[in-house]
Amino acid sequence: MAVKESFEIEIPESLSSIGVAGGQFARKAPELLTMLVMLGGFLWYLHDLENANQREDARLDKLADVRIEHCHDVQAAGIQAMARLADALESQARVFSELERSIEELAGRIEDLEEQIKRN
Repeated sequence: MAVKESFEIEIPESLSSIGVAGGQFARKAPELLTMLVMLGGFLWYLHDLENANQREDARLDKLADVRIEHCHDVQAAGIQAMARLADALESQARVFSELERSIEELAGRIEDLEEQIKRN
């Protein structure tokens, strides 16, 4: 057979007197109690508002991180494009240099042909 144990909770007189005093206070000063409840509600509202602001700050920080990462990606792509452009311009400069030599050579041959035509 199971033996049931019983527990008795004794409330210290200091706590019971607080409860009695609280009840008497509520009857004697309902305006003050109402103000305390309103103050508690306002403090709860401020706490909730602070939490909402912290969540918004965290969201904005994440958004800023994404934007920064995107900007770095764009910058890296721009640097690569500029490097390819520099290579293309160097190649074009070499081709123009060769073209200039060819034109000068052609101009020299034309002058030689003109001299030969004048001699004949």
